[in-house]
Amino acid sequence: MGRKMMACVCMLVGMWLPMTGYANDEDIMFQVQPVVSESQVDTHASYFDMELERGEEETVHMLLVNNGAEQIALVMNYHPATTTSQLEVDYSEAGTDQLENLIEYDEHHTLQPFETKEVPITVTMPDDVQEGIILGGMYVEMDLDDEESG
Repeated sequence: MGRKMMACVCMLVGMWLPMTGYANDEDIMFQVQPVVSESQVDTHASYFDMELERGEEETVHMLLVNNGAEQIALVMNYHPATTTSQLEVDYSEAGTDQLENLIEYDEHHTLQPFETKEVPITVTMPDDVQEGIILGGMYVEMDLDDEESG
């Protein structure tokens, strides 16, 4: 077995809702969809599961979709994965970790009625990263502080 060092980056995208929803279509203000990248390990996954080598950079994209007839403002934030005392993976707490320093993205986005916007996220694997998995999630929420969203 070769000693080729590889680093895996997983970013989960979404609102972490159950797979089965019971909302009316008009109640869903926006949607978030990952665009499968070249380095995607599982092309059927609904999240980014990338395998990058040391020093490699890749830009992945997410689609933000406004389902409504009014302008909306969205905010994106990164949440690192942590482990609870019950050994469950938790993405609910914002904070800093290794992945936050490796990704670049615009935090605030305004979408016009029924607009779909492709948002780039640049991931850069440092040269000195250790072999393993770096896990975190991008949260996309309504920007309630933005007065433009009406």
